[in-house]
Amino acid sequence: MLHITKDIKDREKGDGSGRLGFIGIFKHGMKYCPPGFTKRYFILETVNNYKAKMNDEAHFTVSYKDAFKSPIKESFSIAVNEMSNWSTITPSPTHIGRIAESLQEISKSLKKG
Repeated sequence: MLHITKDIKDREKGDGSGRLGFIGIFKHGMKYCPPGFTKRYFILETVNNYKAKMNDEAHFTVSYKDAFKSPIKESFSIAVNEMSNWSTITPSPTHIGRIAESLQEISKSLKKG
């Protein structure tokens, strides 16, 4: 079980719609995590208030059972600047630009496979 104890400030909204808990794997969970599994989500934009956003962090508590069925509970935090990929360019502001960027990612994935 994953519990978000502190959300990223930019995602917090009064109605709860912006919280990390409403995004993909955070919302639906995961029963099994295969080796080498990766998943990427667009968490927040950093065009406005870049420095403040890069200094923010999310806090999590994770509860699970190991291979021997022993319960384990761990708490950790992830800073926004640790989640970012410094070589990534901000997504294009146009739909055409984003489509082109997505096609490039697909092409890279196909070449690896």
